[in-house]
Amino acid sequence: MSKTILVTGCGGDIGIAIGRILKESFPTYRIAGADMTMDGPGHFVFDSVNELPPADDARYFSELKDLADRISLDLIIPMSEPELREFFRKRVTDAFEHIPVVMANPKTFEFSFDKLKTSQLLDNLGLPYPWTRLVEEDPVSYPCIVKNRGLMGKGGVELADRESVSHFRRTRPNDLWQEYLKGDEYTCGLYGTRSGEIRTIIFKRQLSNGTSGFTSAGVVVANREIEELLEALGAGMNLRGSCNIQLRLTERGPMIFEINPRFSSTVMFRHKLGFKDVIWSCSEAFGGSADEYIPPRTGIRFYKGYTEYIED
Repeated sequence: MSKTILVTGCGGDIGIAIGRILKESFPTYRIAGADMTMDGPGHFVFDSVNELPPADDARYFSELKDLADRISLDLIIPMSEPELREFFRKRVTDAFEHIPVVMANPKTFEFSFDKLKTSQLLDNLGLPYPWTRLVEEDPVSYPCIVKNRGLMGKGGVELADRESVSHFRRTRPNDLWQEYLKGDEYTCGLYGTRSGEIRTIIFKRQLSNGTSGFTSAGVVVANREIEELLEALGAGMNLRGSCNIQLRLTERGPMIFEINPRFSSTVMFRHKLGFKDVIWSCSEAFGGSADEYIPPRTGIRFYKGYTEYIED
């Protein structure tokens, strides 16, 4: 039986990748997109593109309901972080108007949106993590980084030393100090099935623009210490669904510094390598089970390319 799936944020790189995955995997389904603007590349991939207001607009959920009724939605995949935050805030992480929603479980969101709570979760689970403090407090050591806490604002990651503390306290009073970690950076897929199985995939990655860039290239890695850390985290969060973990492999072992409760920019690489978290999520949302996962062989390299869209 044909179904209709909606992917929001359909003009972004992750939304486009998910649209391609769904079109390839469910050729008889109608794959619809939604975004804040109709002026984007989504219509090259999706069967239809629909306009929705920003997630913090009071009309967002009423217009989403109207859209769901109009195109007879069977599944919603919210993609942008502002939308995910609103779905979590309104406690519609499982279903919206009786329509299944693809999102990780609430506990995962609770401890990942607030980066201070992320460190507290890791501490409570007895897992290694970089020291993390509010900017109003004194850093433990120098140099350190200042990063967005995740509650407000959009400040990136900046390096801080003793002399710049007062500057950052003035300009970023709501943010966090965090330990500056040395070592190679890894991005990891983590998926928890509804039966409680934890699945992982580990990429040693190359960033396009230092700490602020996306993953431009990488290699599949097997590292039992990282796998055990990810499995313990997934179990501790009672993870159901997909999230992305960023860590560094330091002299003290792997150290998680970021938990992102969403599909990541490596979602297409992961899919092609057998870590099909988009398809597993859809299958479980429709009441089925996640197909068996066969981890890829180590050493496979991947590279991010670009695609141009021209409207005639």
